[in-house]
This record gives sequence, structure tokens and C-alpha cells, in this order.
Amino acid sequence: MAVSLELLTDEDILDYSRSDGQERVLTEYRDINLNFGSLKGIYHGGIYDYEIFGSPYEDRCVCGNIKQVSKEPCPECGARVFSTEEALRRFARIEFPFYYLNELRYEIFLDYFNEIFKDTKITINILGGLKRNGYCGKSSKKLGMKAFDTCQFDYSAKKNELTISEIITDESKCSYEGLIKIIEKHFPGYLLNFKRLINKYYLVLPSRMRPFHPARYGGKTSLVIHKLSIWYSTLIRFCCADANVGNKQNYNEVMSRFKTPGERVRYTALLRALINSGKRQVTQLLNTSKKNKSRELYSVRVKNSARAPIVPDTELAVDELGVPRHLAYEMCREGFIKYLMEKNHFTNKAAKTVTHDEWDNPETQKLFKEYAEQQIVLVNRQPTLHEYSIYAMKLRLVDQDAIAYPIELCGPLNADFDGDTVSVILCPEEVKEDTYRKMSPRYNYIYKKNLKNVFEFNHETLNGLACATEVKGEPEELKDPRHFYTDYVELLKDVEVNRTLDYNTPIVFTGSIGDVKYKNKKTTYGRLRISKILGADLDEIKVGGEKILKNPYERINAKSAAMLMTYLQSQPKAIEKANELQKYALKVVSLAGVVTFDHSTLYVDADTKTYKKVREIADSTELTDQQKIILLTDVWGKYEKEVEDEFSSDLKQELDMAGRVKMSSIVAINMPQLIISGVDEVPKVTKGNLLEGYSESEYLVHAIENRSLQSIKQSGVEKS
Repeated sequence: MAVSLELLTDEDILDYSRSDGQERVLTEYRDINLNFGSLKGIYHGGIYDYEIFGSPYEDRCVCGNIKQVSKEPCPECGARVFSTEEALRRFARIEFPFYYLNELRYEIFLDYFNEIFKDTKITINILGGLKRNGYCGKSSKKLGMKAFDTCQFDYSAKKNELTISEIITDESKCSYEGLIKIIEKHFPGYLLNFKRLINKYYLVLPSRMRPFHPARYGGKTSLVIHKLSIWYSTLIRFCCADANVGNKQNYNEVMSRFKTPGERVRYTALLRALINSGKRQVTQLLNTSKKNKSRELYSVRVKNSARAPIVPDTELAVDELGVPRHLAYEMCREGFIKYLMEKNHFTNKAAKTVTHDEWDNPETQKLFKEYAEQQIVLVNRQPTLHEYSIYAMKLRLVDQDAIAYPIELCGPLNADFDGDTVSVILCPEEVKEDTYRKMSPRYNYIYKKNLKNVFEFNHETLNGLACATEVKGEPEELKDPRHFYTDYVELLKDVEVNRTLDYNTPIVFTGSIGDVKYKNKKTTYGRLRISKILGADLDEIKVGGEKILKNPYERINAKSAAMLMTYLQSQPKAIEKANELQKYALKVVSLAGVVTFDHSTLYVDADTKTYKKVREIADSTELTDQQKIILLTDVWGKYEKEVEDEFSSDLKQELDMAGRVKMSSIVAINMPQLIISGVDEVPKVTKGNLLEGYSESEYLVHAIENRSLQSIKQSGVEKS
């Protein structure tokens, strides 16, 4: 299986190559001539450094005193034996004294370069033209990588002109370093994303992914070094400034021998070409083999994996994922064959025949369901922004084409149901239980950075909880209910079966529901049903010493729902209770129907006195753009407050209770928009608004110019 290296920014490489306060930087190239048996020749900071990568052996330290996974290094040889999982996390990096551009990122880099200098005159001072000297790309009119690796860049702010020359007079103005100086001084808004497209660091894979092996030549046994390790050693020897011990090819040493800046620039360009040439070879070296299956973890196309769009599922618990049967069958087929052989005594040939030729046989599918629903899968939605972007979940089979996804899990994966896809990877049998314990939503429900809930009730569930806990009736009935019950089952029949009582009707209940006893409790069926699911009286539940519902008959709103989730997660069977609560809330929503606000409720007149002042500032011909921004910023907050005060208190109360739409969003659709557009920060105030509509020119400002900077950012992100 062919794989390729991920295009990482320097920030990514730093994250991979540091942990526990340790910066894992390689500066030593001499870990090449290793002696069989004693492993002499391993240097500190080298490609097999014990402190960075641990013992090169999977089951023992170098001297053999420790023969199991250890938390401390061996006192004799100093090597620590890492577990396989930990060893595969031990990345390191090589630091270069110059920037280089990965050729796979070149097209994006060129587009971004053109965006930065789109209003700048570009003069190319190359004798014989781009094509003749190899400075062009695939098109003879486009700059190639050689131009950026080699040429000098001079910028004249007065003429707004960028000159690209092959004649080198100032080494500091050449290549990516020269461009960085120009952008930092004249186009600072582009600098951060520009630096993300080039690198100064090179990621080094864990030593377990590039093992050495013994070989016998001429009667002597020696260790054969993996080709990747030889490549890393070559990079350190030629490109690392700190690799200066006994190294005549050290970068600084070689550079000091050149007499002209042109020679130094061209030598650095040669090293950049060497790095890119080696990257292609490294990609080929990472092909999956049976001897080194750990490489599969870092491949682009991973074995036993699938990808599909997601659709919501209200029946699944938060730690369950519904995978289409046909996808699951292909993912789990190898393991299913082993399962048939081990548990059902099939021969290898019979198992393969059954899974291939009789896959749709009901008995085969029954056995497959038994096997598949014991499996754990990793679920991920790109981009992976934090550790909560990937979870270990129980596989459940569904007979559909899309992946069934628990709606509570939308938050941490930043997912919704408008075509979003997730990737699913089958966990190996030997690590699935450990992976589930460490990465399951059942055990990872608190954000470490702020101790807030990872999972929250979605809007539909929140609406259902609000409807279920609402109390309806005349004031006299609220004070003195007419319906009395002592048996919860009878109450359930009257509401759910006979439909003689509404779930919002006030009642008085005396009796026991589970372990909770009630005496003359004024409540409703909806509130009692929620209390039964929770195993506690809803009106008495406290979080941090504070009741989640402070007043009698108070219905659940966004704030109290968040407190309820916090309470749930401190209780046994929290996942099951949350799932049951969600099912009931969504049932209530279905019965209640959808309620929306009409146009008259959402509309207010935004043409206030303050708006007239805003227009005077925006339309002024005497003020500069910066002066307009200062004045508009000062008065805009007052204008927003004026518009907000025009809305009815009933609307504000409903929005607060539901937590579905923010008041600021309702205000925004009624108001004209203040847009500070483009890199030059030109303030513009529309005359129309989202509720009444924009003119064509205002739409261009709101929908296009306002998003231009975002588009530039996206262009620098792989697969954005």
C-alpha cells in the first residue's frame, strides 16, 4: 500500500517533536556504523538516541538487563523500553539554518505569492528569460521553484515594484528569507500565513518505524541501517549548522569557503533541491510491509477504514456509531475470517469461501453482526483541532448508506448534518479495549482546559425539555391543581395511552417513583417523567449547591439544561440516562410541533437618530477612513443597544428560555451592517439589511469583500 507524508507546518512539527518539556532535536549524524550485539556508536542527539527514541529493541533495553516495558531508563545502558504506542509517538526534528518549500505545496505557495503582490509591478531580471534558465514552472510564463530558491528579491515601496533577479548582490535579500523581510515590512498582514507555507524544520519518524536488522557479510555480523535513517543522517550532515563535530561538510563550514554571495545562495538552493528530492524517496520508503505494520498508522489510505456522510440518530448512545453494513463488512472482513476460524471452527478455506461467496446469506450476516458489534472504531472529522476531534466508539450495524451519528457528539467534532463526512478506522483487536477506555466519549466528557462539559443538549432536545417542563393552566389551577394521583402507572396511562390528560397539566402526586418518594407534590407528568429518568426529583437537583430550577413550575432553559448535563455526568449510567432523556425530549417536540416567530415579531424600525449620525460619518468626504473607523466604532455600540431595546420583552424571554438563537443575531438581521473591508480597512455601512434585502453593490460588499481575507487564509491550508 503506497502512502505519502503529510504536509506539516513548522508549528505542527514542533508539536510532534516536543513533550514533557523536552525538545527532541537531532544534531548528530554519526549513528550509522552500529556494531552488532553491543550497539556501540549511538550518540546523544543522533538518529537512534536512547533519550529521544528509547531502546531500539521492542522487548528489552540495549544491555538486556530490562526485558519488559519500563518507566525508568536502565541504570546500566541508559535505554528505556517504551510500549509500542509510546514508541510510535517519539518523533524528533532536524532544524535547518534556512527555509525550504515542499514542492507538493508549490502551487498553493505561488497563488499566495501572487495574492500578496497582486497590485505590485513585478520585474523579472533573468538573462535569456525564465524558460531558458530553468526558472519557470510547468507554464513558461509562471515562476518555478528555482526562482524562489535562488533569486534575489528587491522591493521599491515608492514605485510599488518587486524586482526578481538572478544576479546576487545581497545574500539577505535572496530566496524565502528575502521575501519574508519584504512582507514583514510592507505587507505584515500576510506574514503569518506566508511562513506557514514554508519550513525550517524537518520531521523525523520514530525509530520503531525505521528498524535496523542484522546481516552477515564475510563471516561477520553487522547491523544494516534503514534507508530512512541514512537519509536523516545525510540531512543532518549537510544541512544542520550544529552538526560540526568531525564534519567537513557542515553547513557553516562549507558556506565559509565560498567567496561570493552568489555561490552561497546557490549552494543553499542545491540543499533545498536535495531535501525535495529526498522527500519523494522517503514517501516510497513508507510503503506498508508485513514486517512493519506500524507504518499503516501514518498512511493516507489506511487499511480497515471507511468514510461516508453522517446523518443524525436519536437511538444511539453517545459512545455508539452506526456504520453501514456494506462498509463494516469490508472493514472487518479479515477479522471476521479469524473469528469464524477461532469461534466457529471453520477452516481457513471455508471461512474465506463463506465471507466471499455467501456474504449475503442470513446465517453469515447473523454471525457477522455478532462479531462486528464487539468491535471498536476510531471516528474522526477533519480538521483535527484538538484531542476531542477523534473518539473511540462501539460499532453498530445499520442498513443504510450513511453513517448514523449520535447528535450529542456534534459539538466536540464540530459536525452538523449538511453533508459532513467522518472517517472510521477499525481498532486492532489487541488494543481495542485500552483504546476505548482512553478515547471513548463515555470517559472523556470534560474539557481539560476549562472543565466545561464536552457534550451539551442539542437545540431540538433543549426545546423538548423546555416543552416537557412547561406548566400550562389557569392561575387558580396552578395554585390548587384539580387532578390527584398516587400511582405513576395510572398517570402514564392517562397521558400516553388514553390521552385524557396533557403532560403540561398541573397535578398533585403522592407516591414513589423508583427510589424517590413524593408527598403532595405539585407538578406535571412531563416533570415527573424527567425525574423518573434522572432517578431524582427535578425540582430538588443541585449543582455546586445551587438548584438548577430555582422557582416552582420553572421550565428548563439553556442555562439550567447545561447544569442538568453537569449533574448527569456525575451520576452512574450517565450516558444511558442522557440518551433516554433525549429520546423523551424529542418525542415531546414531535407532539408539540414547530413554532416560529412571524415577520412582525422579528421586525423593528432601525432608522433611529443614532443611525442618521452613523450615515453622516460614513458618507463624509472630509474624514479619512481611519477617522471614520474610530468614530463609527464609538457610536455603533449605542446604535445596536437602541435597536435591541425596540424588541418586545416576550421575544427576549422566549429567546432566553430556548437558547437557540441569540438576541444579537435578531438585532443583526434588522440593522444595516458595518463592514471594514479588505486589507486597506475601508469602512462601509450598508443601507439595506438581511431582513429587507441588499442592493447588488451592498451584497458584493457583504458577501464577497467581507470574506476576501478568509479566502486567502483558506488558500494556505491543505485540503481546505
